[in-house]
Amino acid sequence: MTVLQTVFNPEMINKPLFIEDFVSDSLKYDSVKTLLSRYVKSGDLKRYSQGIYYVPRKTVLGESILSFESIIERKYINDNGRQFGYYSGNTLLNLTGLSTQVPNTPEITTNKESNRNRKVKIGNRYVVLRCSETEINNDNAPYLQYLDIFRYSDLQTLKESKDKVIAFFDKQNLSFEKLSSIEQSMPMKIRKALRRSGVYDELAYR
Repeated sequence: MTVLQTVFNPEMINKPLFIEDFVSDSLKYDSVKTLLSRYVKSGDLKRYSQGIYYVPRKTVLGESILSFESIIERKYINDNGRQFGYYSGNTLLNLTGLSTQVPNTPEITTNKESNRNRKVKIGNRYVVLRCSETEINNDNAPYLQYLDIFRYSDLQTLKESKDKVIAFFDKQNLSFEKLSSIEQSMPMKIRKALRRSGVYDELAYR
C-alpha cells in the first residue's frame, strides 16, 4: 500500500503508521519522510512523534488522538496478526490480578529488542523493553507470557494467589501439555517457582 493509499484509506484511520511501513527499494527513507511531512502540512496526517504518524478521525468534537497503547502494541507485540511480543513484568502481574498497582510505564518482552532491559521514550511516555530468551511467535507467546508470571512474582504471592494464576491460565485457553513442554527450556528459577507454588500440580491433576 502506497503512502497515498494509506492516508486516504478509511481502514487506516487512527492506527499507528511508521516510516518503515513505506520504505522500499523504490522509495527511500528520506523520500517517505518528505511525503509524510507534506500530508502533515495539508492536515490529512498527524505526527505523533518522530517516525510515528496517524490519520486522525474527524468528529464534531474535533480530531481523534492516537493512543500510546496502540503504538507500542503494533511496534513491539503484534502487527497484523503476527505475534512477536507480550506484556511482562509489573504489567503482567497487574493483568493477572497479582498486583493492584497499574504501572505508569508498560513493560514488554519482545523479539524487537536485543537488550535485557531498556527504557524507550515514545512521545512523552516511556515503555520498558526486554529481549526474549526464546523467539516469540503466535504459537508460544501466551505460554511464554504465562511462565513469566513465575519469573516476576515472589513465591509467597504465587501461593496466596494460586487461584488467580490458574484462572489466568484458563482465560488464555492454554494447554497443560504444551505448557509442560515449553517450560522444560525455561530457567530453573521459573521451573522451581511453577512447582513450589502448587500451580503445576493443580493443573496436572484436575
